[in-house]
Amino acid sequence: QTDIWPLLARHFALIDEALGLAPPSGNEELSELRALNLLESFPKTPARYLSALLDRAIGDRKLVRQPARDLLSAAPGLDELLLPLLKHPKAETRAGAANWLADRKASMALDELINAARKEKLPGPKATMLGAISHLGGDIKEFVSPDALLVEAETGLKKANISGLDWYPFDAMPAVHLTDGNLVDPKILRWWIFLAVKLKEPGGNPWFELLLDQLVPADAAKLGRAILQAWIAYDTVGPSDAEANAHAAKHVDATLATYKRWQPETTYEKIFSMLRSQKLSEYQNSGNDTKGMLALASRIDGVDAVSLVKAYVRDHYPRTAQCKALLSCLAANPSPTAIQYVLTIAKRWRTRGVQEL
Repeated sequence: QTDIWPLLARHFALIDEALGLAPPSGNEELSELRALNLLESFPKTPARYLSALLDRAIGDRKLVRQPARDLLSAAPGLDELLLPLLKHPKAETRAGAANWLADRKASMALDELINAARKEKLPGPKATMLGAISHLGGDIKEFVSPDALLVEAETGLKKANISGLDWYPFDAMPAVHLTDGNLVDPKILRWWIFLAVKLKEPGGNPWFELLLDQLVPADAAKLGRAILQAWIAYDTVGPSDAEANAHAAKHVDATLATYKRWQPETTYEKIFSMLRSQKLSEYQNSGNDTKGMLALASRIDGVDAVSLVKAYVRDHYPRTAQCKALLSCLAANPSPTAIQYVLTIAKRWRTRGVQEL
């Protein structure tokens, strides 16, 4: 493979096209991932692709992110190139730069990350920056003190549009304490839930792990269980018996007439029961849009967490997206019991996508 790079060097135009640096030359779309794989053949990544690779290395497309990072890993002064991106106008670029600096163990970036986190207004990039600071061994106390958490929550909630969470029972949230004994203001918990939903990461992230670390362990478990139970209850609500009976009564005569043409022995009772069962099997809501809140449920007792998730995937396995979200949450749980159940699904499950995840 090392002998192929001189040939590839004569065909940069094709790699340029695959990476979007040149317009298409034909009707066939060239593979971006294949172009990245071919660049691995070079003894040194060509400098002409630095910008294109950097965009992919800090982007949110997992398919190309790691190959791009691998190609840039030996680039001189890479950490210094990433630092200015913490101030980039695009939020995803700021977050991507912070994430990669943490992965690269770039401790020299701590001061820049702290300054960027102080100025960051958007919850997503700020969460990533604080997670990176902690990952690099930095001090985030100024961001997680009770006063700081309350100020952030009050500021964030003023601007937040929580209409998609109007179903959540915020008034029934459990009392939760910080490790220093202080009671967590309910507004802080409300903001955490909103932020988690906005980030859409049911498996959590370093920032939420840090937030949960600030809580008394038993209270973190209590909060997580309340969130998980509320989410499952909302996602699985179906019609009432009265609604199912009314639906069946409304459509039974027409449906029976249709069936009678082909199955004269069909009875009124059989069709009524069928229509009733069909109605009861419908879902009235979907928790998929708010799956991010499951990031705050990773500290539940392992046995309890497995019991809740196992019951859901057994009874509602066709809801693939929700099953994936619950398994991502469970995989973030440090309990051996939780991990063992995830392994069980990985070994064998009826839905391939869920098993692969």
